[in-house]
Amino acid sequence: MANPKAIIAKHTTEAEFQADIVAFAKAHGWMVYHTLDSRGSDPGFPDLVLARIGYRIFAEVKSEKGRLTAMQKVWADE
Repeated sequence: MANPKAIIAKHTTEAEFQADIVAFAKAHGWMVYHTLDSRGSDPGFPDLVLARIGYRIFAEVKSEKGRLTAMQKVWADE
């Protein structure tokens, strides 16, 4: 597996990073959910939900400069 810091460093936007996460996960048998339009959704819900037998990952995707909102922090802490 590649060095995670090298994977993160090659991305210039959160959208590019997220697209690579989704492609990698699907290529390795994970189901992936991403809300396309978050208007009307509860604030702070993570960007991605990934599922595979026995595993669930809730991921908030951020660039190196990205910061969590207050509600994203609440979700992360839970």
